[in-house]
Amino acid sequence: VGWAITDQIARQRGKAAEKELVVMSERLATIVKTSPIAIVTIDLNYNVTGWNEAAEKIFGWKESEVIGKPLPYVDENHREAHRKMNEETLKGWPVRGARFVRHRKDGKEVVVKVYNAPIRDEKGNLAGLFGILEDVTEQNKMELALNESELLFRQLYVNMNVGVAIYRVVNDGDDVVFLDMNPAGCRITGVNREEILGRSVRAIFPGVTDLGLYDRILDVWKSGYSQHHPVKEYHDGRLTFWAENFIYRHKADEIVVVFEDVTEREMTLEELERRVVRRTEELEEANRELESFAYSVSHDLKAPLRAIRGFSKIVSDRYSSLLPEEGSRYLGFIVKAGEDMSELITGLLEYSRVGKAVLRREVVSLQDLVSDCISTLESRIVEEEAEVKVLSDLPDVYADRSLLRRALTNLLQNSLTYHKSGEHLVIKVYSDEQNGFVNLTVEDNGIGIESKFHERIFNIFQRLHTGDEYPGTGIGLAIVKKSVALMGGDVSLESEPGKGARFTIKIKGASS
Repeated sequence: VGWAITDQIARQRGKAAEKELVVMSERLATIVKTSPIAIVTIDLNYNVTGWNEAAEKIFGWKESEVIGKPLPYVDENHREAHRKMNEETLKGWPVRGARFVRHRKDGKEVVVKVYNAPIRDEKGNLAGLFGILEDVTEQNKMELALNESELLFRQLYVNMNVGVAIYRVVNDGDDVVFLDMNPAGCRITGVNREEILGRSVRAIFPGVTDLGLYDRILDVWKSGYSQHHPVKEYHDGRLTFWAENFIYRHKADEIVVVFEDVTEREMTLEELERRVVRRTEELEEANRELESFAYSVSHDLKAPLRAIRGFSKIVSDRYSSLLPEEGSRYLGFIVKAGEDMSELITGLLEYSRVGKAVLRREVVSLQDLVSDCISTLESRIVEEEAEVKVLSDLPDVYADRSLLRRALTNLLQNSLTYHKSGEHLVIKVYSDEQNGFVNLTVEDNGIGIESKFHERIFNIFQRLHTGDEYPGTGIGLAIVKKSVALMGGDVSLESEPGKGARFTIKIKGASS
């Protein structure tokens, strides 16, 4: 009876074990089937005996297309190498993570990471092989790109002409030591890379503290914000050069300093600055001498010229009737030449005086200033039978009242001079404001000016017509340009022959 009971219990336990084994087998089959990684099994003839869903997805062949057949993703060129790999696996040398390039059903390449091992039956005999294949195509692409990027960076780091030093901050900011320096940095500073690695930057370059760069490195380490250390001269007992530094934090305790040797540039700039200062002084002295000469000559010519004009007029008044016609005509030439010379000297004196007085900028009412200039020229306006129109309310400007009055008066005189004979002269004055500046315009319907002369007419003594055609000295517009330039403004011209002229003075507005 005991034996019977024991046998019954054993059979019950055996059935339970078989049932549990079936459940575990089904569970394992489900795991293999639904695994995201390809699992493939082959027999000893290298024909497929197992092909899960992931294998279908990676390689494109369905299970029904591959069972009982050689592996489809191993092409003719790779079969011999694949056979040798399988033989080594069966001998006990399995593959652990090697990468291979295989082909999908559609012909596209796929990179797989392979793990394989032999399969043995219940007696321990070899029955085949199984392989786990992970699709690492995208990972492989990224790694290749990363390797290329690292190679490019390394080539740039080694071959660039700018110095790069990499430091590590140690002992909680107590010191900064060298991790690396590129060849250009070693060349600039005259050090050997192997000799400085791991050593304190203050020991290698003692002048770095006085330069202020050491404190900047620590500031960047603490804050994490990049900084620019401007061009300064580094010097110690061994080395002197000018450098510009850019500092940024690479890791929590690593600092990168990119620096450039600008010694030659700074020396060139210093020499240029010295030359500019010297040349400016020479030009200023020449201008002072020229203005003094012009003033002296003009002033000294006035006395003899007054005598010539005075005696010429006396001769004309008293003795013109006694002179023959040709003599009277010649005397008239003398009187006219004296008047022209007097006008020229007056203009030259005025030009030489422009800028001699201290510049006094203040808020000036353009409305009042224009009215004042028109009143001053009233007799001339009546004489030319001209009409001056102020088309809009004029704003206030920030200028030197005397200089601006002189410029505006000369523009109005210019319009009163160069007008068409027999045509009613109309002069318009108006303004507009742009970006803090006032554009004051004097426009006329006179004879106009060709575009090729628009710049030339602002030069002193430049005239486009003879004195017989239009009176003048060629100084008025030069005075306009000089006066406006002294106030930081500008003057421009728009004109065409026969269509009048539009002169515009650009001057700072009072509101700015």
